Amino acid sequence: MENLGSIIVVSDVATMPVHPGSAACIDSYCTLLLEAGYTVQFSYLSWRSRAGFEEEKLLRSQWGDHLAFFRATTLENLWRKFEKRIGLKVNRAHPLDHGCPSRFSRYVRFQCRTIRSKAVIVNYWWLTRCLNLATDVRKLVFTHDIFADRLQRTGDSWMSTTSAIELRALSRADCVLAIQETEAEYFRQRTSLSVLSTFCPLPFLEHESFEREEYSAILRWTQLS
Repeated sequence: MENLGSIIVVSDVATMPVHPGSAACIDSYCTLLLEAGYTVQFSYLSWRSRAGFEEEKLLRSQWGDHLAFFRATTLENLWRKFEKRIGLKVNRAHPLDHGCPSRFSRYVRFQCRTIRSKAVIVNYWWLTRCLNLATDVRKLVFTHDIFADRLQRTGDSWMSTTSAIELRALSRADCVLAIQETEAEYFRQRTSLSVLSTFCPLPFLEHESFEREEYSAILRWTQLS
C-alpha cells in the first residue's frame, strides 16, 4: 500500500484500553487513517504520575515507535488544578489552554517539523494550543461535544467553558470536526471555519446500514484523500 504521509493525532484520552465513548471514537478513526495508507503518530498527554508508567506500557503495545508519550510534571498538574479552581469560581468556566502545558504544545511543534506531518488532528478544544504552534500543516480539531456553557446546560462542570473561549480555541484550526450533524450546525452558525460532521463506526455497536463507502466520508474530513 502506498504511504500517503504522516498525520499527528493529539490526545489526552488513551486509546488503550478501548472504552465506549471518546477512546473508541479516536481509536476508530486512527484505524481508518491507517487502513487508508497514512502513518499515524499518536501524541499522548498523560496527567497521571504513578499509574503513568503502566499506561505508557499499554499504549506502547498498540502504537510501538509511533507513540509520543508526554508526561505532565507535578508543577504542571498543580497549575492546572489552580487554573480550574479560579476559572470555575470567577467565570464558571475553564480558561483557554487549561489542560495543555506549553511544553506539550512545543513538543508537538517539534514533532511536526521532525516527521514532516501533513496534518495535525487535535482532540478537544483545550488541546488546540498545539495547533497554535504547528506550522505548514493542515490543522483540524475534533470537538467530540459542545463544551460552551456545559455546566449551565447540564450541571456537569467537566471542561465546561464559555462560548467565546471555545470559539477562540477552535479558531486555531483550519477545519472543525463535529461528531454529529446537530453539533456541526451549531458550530457553523458561530464560525466561518469549515465544519464537517463525522461518523465513527464504534466497535461496540452494530450498524446494519454500514457500508464501506462510509469510510471515505470519514477520510474526507482530513482533506487529504
